[in-house]
Amino acid sequence: MEIKKLKESTSLNSFILGILIIIGIWLISILIINFFFENTFNENAAWFGDSFGAINSLFSGLAFAGIIYTILLQRQELQLQRQELKNTREELKRSADSQEKTEKLFKYQGDIMNKTARLNGLNQLIEYYSIALNNTDQKSKNRGLLIDKMKSARKKSESILRDLETEV
Repeated sequence: MEIKKLKESTSLNSFILGILIIIGIWLISILIINFFFENTFNENAAWFGDSFGAINSLFSGLAFAGIIYTILLQRQELQLQRQELKNTREELKRSADSQEKTEKLFKYQGDIMNKTARLNGLNQLIEYYSIALNNTDQKSKNRGLLIDKMKSARKKSESILRDLETEV
């Protein structure tokens, strides 16, 4: 911010210096015209009218200095705009990278939640089979079937746990 203020003050100082130089040249031109032509304003009306041509040159010079000053200001603004666009592009790139990482994390979290839900379901089945085994008679035909289902549920649970351990 300090550099911008310094550039603006330098630019304004240059503009004011240019205006003072133009006014100085204008004043010198009046003195030169008066020195070389010893006529006074009352003696020659044509000369009096022509002397205002110097005022015309003053305003032309001031207009030219104003145009140069405007061009310098526009150049500075364009440089600042380019820098701002560069910063915006960098920030957008960082934002896009962050969104991609977040998307990957959400997908990973969804996979873990899915496996956790499956584990909870299998755990409930194992508990159900365990309770059912406790309530069945030792000689019942269903007992072997319940034991097989419980072993299958445990194997699936162990497989899911191994998958989770390898991912983490």
